[in-house]
Amino acid sequence: MYYKTSCIFLKICYHICRVENTRRVKELINKLEKMNQIAISDLLKKLEAKLDADVFTYYGEIVNGVESQVKDLIETLAKDSDKHRAIYVFLTTPGGSLTPVQRMVDILRHFYEEVNFIVPDYAYSAGTIWCMSGDNIYMNYYSTLGPIDPQVQNKDGNLVAALGYLWCI
Repeated sequence: MYYKTSCIFLKICYHICRVENTRRVKELINKLEKMNQIAISDLLKKLEAKLDADVFTYYGEIVNGVESQVKDLIETLAKDSDKHRAIYVFLTTPGGSLTPVQRMVDILRHFYEEVNFIVPDYAYSAGTIWCMSGDNIYMNYYSTLGPIDPQVQNKDGNLVAALGYLWCI
């Protein structure tokens, strides 16, 4: 009986410690995220001053619907009294849909005379096309643009490579 009670007590203590540690870890992560956001914000302000341009970062897949979020953000930048005539887009993406790319190109061109892209890592597929819409593309020795691989829906509704689809016909 003592053994079972001890095991239950230890499990409860372990659970309480885990919950406490989880809370502390979450609090620490939140503090670090805030510090990180402040540091990134400061660096972006310095970069804007150095480039004499607005700076916009896009990291992730280009999915349908994202263009409305980009529109809202770019409109906010455009309303700023310190708006510049040029914008630099930091872009890292595995690619995605072309529809939002076309709309984001239109949005950027509506508000800015000059649109430049900085690719610190990779911009594949739709990201490559988005970069090609810019006035300049800046890359380092490690950066890469990827192949453009148009896709179409097959009869099952799945996206497949257009060339492969045509090959099968």
